Amino acid sequence: MMSLRTTSLPDAGSLIRPIAIPATGAISGTPSAVGTFTFTVRVTDAAMDTATRTFSIVIAAPLVITTMSLPDGVARDPYAATLTASGGILAYAWSITSGALPAGLTLNAATGGINGIPTTPGVYTFTVRVQDAASPRQSATLALSITVGDRLRITTNNIPNARLGQTYATALNASGGDGALTWSIVAGGLPPGVTLDAVTGIISGTPGGGGNYPFTVSVTDSGTPQQQTQAQFTLRVR
Repeated sequence: MMSLRTTSLPDAGSLIRPIAIPATGAISGTPSAVGTFTFTVRVTDAAMDTATRTFSIVIAAPLVITTMSLPDGVARDPYAATLTASGGILAYAWSITSGALPAGLTLNAATGGINGIPTTPGVYTFTVRVQDAASPRQSATLALSITVGDRLRITTNNIPNARLGQTYATALNASGGDGALTWSIVAGGLPPGVTLDAVTGIISGTPGGGGNYPFTVSVTDSGTPQQQTQAQFTLRVR
């Protein structure tokens, strides 16, 4: 009859509780620490012949996706984000198991990178899976979403002329973007007595001087990422 015993084994208190190598050669227990544990086993038969061999057991931490959310994107603007995970055995392999990324974006299976130029505004929900290189493999899944907003645009093409000494009012308009808009003049200027409302985009007042007044207006949204765009106008006072 053959029996099996060891010359050295991983610390039973830190690796496996309980750890046992019976006559069958089975190693069993519940790992309680991560790491690589190297040990040498020796087998002895009834004639007292022996053989030894060194083995290693790799105990990995549970595989977990650590990305909690993904940044929003803007249609027709470059997008980049990276999925992350911890635990398991490198290298990781990423995939989409349900739903879909926004059109124009792709997932790099090796790096977890999501890159491209989204083409269509909307909210896109999908489930990602990561697998490690262990044998057997560990896997983890997580539902995520990417919101693609419409590009912020100033839709006003021109503004009406004003008359010297008379009340004037016109509104600048924009579309797209996310949340509240903030308007400002970043170059040039309005006539004396005329101002731009930063919240409403309304240009109003009573011009106090005649002539042509070119200016550049900027509008910024409150989304993440924040969008900003500009347009040039000329207010003519006659």
